[in-house]
Amino acid sequence: MNTSAKGKALSKTREGYKMKFEINKELVLSTAHVKETTLHGCFKYDYLDDNNYSKDPDSLRFHVETCLEDSDDIVYIFPDEFLELLNIARKHDCKWLVLDGDVEISEGVPVYQW
Repeated sequence: MNTSAKGKALSKTREGYKMKFEINKELVLSTAHVKETTLHGCFKYDYLDDNNYSKDPDSLRFHVETCLEDSDDIVYIFPDEFLELLNIARKHDCKWLVLDGDVEISEGVPVYQW
């Protein structure tokens, strides 16, 4: 058995070294599933701005558990439709919720006009 530079054991396979990867699921929904005022209102509190992990200017990426855990303390900035999307993502074992303006609208999820 060999060890990596950090000292973690790696087991040898026929193809090389067996590696462990963390693979995360994300739920990608249209921004049409939240009210425009929700996103603009939330960003004015800097919470979503600080917790948006996307570098893409056309999408917003949120860590589901962080947002839901923090919602207990700051629920006044999380309108129901945003909490609903976070809970849908959690129900489907997604680590991330991505809101993207270029994604098609999903059936069964409320739609809001911008």
